[in-house]
Amino acid sequence: LTLMLVTILTSPPLLQPVVEPIRTYLLHTAMPLVSRSINGSLEIGTLQGSLFSAPVIQDVVLRDAHGKVIGHIDEIRLRYDLRTLLKKRLLMHEVTLIRPDVTIAQEADGTLNLSHAVAPAATAPPAETPESAGLPIEIDLASLQLRNGHLNVHHAAIPGLRTVTGLQMQLRGKLTADATQIELQHLQAHTLPAQVTLHTLRATIQQRDGAIHIAAFQFRTDATEIRTTGTLPGGSEPASLSLRFSPLDVGEIGRVLDDETLQG
Repeated sequence: LTLMLVTILTSPPLLQPVVEPIRTYLLHTAMPLVSRSINGSLEIGTLQGSLFSAPVIQDVVLRDAHGKVIGHIDEIRLRYDLRTLLKKRLLMHEVTLIRPDVTIAQEADGTLNLSHAVAPAATAPPAETPESAGLPIEIDLASLQLRNGHLNVHHAAIPGLRTVTGLQMQLRGKLTADATQIELQHLQAHTLPAQVTLHTLRATIQQRDGAIHIAAFQFRTDATEIRTTGTLPGGSEPASLSLRFSPLDVGEIGRVLDDETLQG
């Protein structure tokens, strides 16, 4: 039994023709259990590679409570080192999302469809979490990449932003029991019908002791560049933000908001 379990988890190349159908069956059996814990449902096509180090998940589908597809990812590639768990740390070498296609829509109550779909189902018992509980382990994320993403957006606040194409992103981060640090290294996208291209979005964000600090923030489109650094309001420390525009094209904002006055 132990040998069979190890074989299914590691999926040696020579045994893949035998192991893959078994893993697919187990996967499709487990997914309904996961779906019953959320308002929507989650489906996975195939699972390849070793679950101990480098699994590849293909055809991931998220549906809302009505069965409508609101998210699809062609492939998710993971690489991690489980041996680091012995030191209460998880080293994630890679998380790569290939061709994610997501629909973001504002519901009648003002919430987003995605947040409603992944929220715990009403029948799911609430998790009991001690007030002082943090992450039980440290997570070290070396690379999170998003390649060739596509978004369909339906939100009353941004009528000029209906489609986002060519979405590329890369970041790395570190999460501990008392702090979070995210370094957004690269983000590019093109928006329609606003015709605004985001060439650069970079930032380092750190959350510690209830305060959120931003450093080296850079946002650049065809006609606008924004740089900022400081502490965001609403935290345990006084807000202190430094903003620099060089230049600021109000027309781009007008196109995203579909506001003719700002478009000039």
